[in-house]
Amino acid sequence: MCGTECVVVAATSSIPEEKEIETTLPPPSSSPPSATASCTGKRPFEDDGDEDTTQSPPTKQARGIQWEVGTEEYMQALERLAKAGRVDGVRRYLKQADLDANDEECGINEDNVIRYANTALWVAAMNHQADVVECLLERKGLDVHDEEDAMLMHAAKNGDEKIATLLLDYATFDKPTLCKAYVSATESGATNLAKILNERATKLVEDLNV
Repeated sequence: MCGTECVVVAATSSIPEEKEIETTLPPPSSSPPSATASCTGKRPFEDDGDEDTTQSPPTKQARGIQWEVGTEEYMQALERLAKAGRVDGVRRYLKQADLDANDEECGINEDNVIRYANTALWVAAMNHQADVVECLLERKGLDVHDEEDAMLMHAAKNGDEKIATLLLDYATFDKPTLCKAYVSATESGATNLAKILNERATKLVEDLNV
């Protein structure tokens, strides 16, 4: 067990239902704040995931990118790729964002890129796309503590051990959160994930008492 105190905390805290979790993601049509600027002079390059050799892109344009970084269409395409588990496509879209962030003429900065990656991470985690989550968490500076730690709770509820472990390895979660996730994993029958969460909670307490 996770400990008496742990279970009490978890039992009295509400675990977000899946329907509630889904409402926290902004509609696909909304653009991330401060991300409306895009690099001028770029030609669209087909499509949002597969390489097209029918036209030659500008020198800096990453292959497979149709939309200018920061536009509504760019974000919608990135979200579709993350939801479908297309790791290569997600990499291409964020690669172009990285390139634009290093070009003063593009009006894109590192904060924008982090925002794009966070959005893709949320979509991937909520759609059980562990490979995309793993790919995105190779980046530093992402925020895995979304509202009520919904990504971790969703993984625990659905027994997504790989996604939960990736999130746990990327950042530190407090004891109440770990205990809620433990109870959720136990109730869903994900015994191995529950064991991992229990071990993380125990280690956290031990580290705090050192």
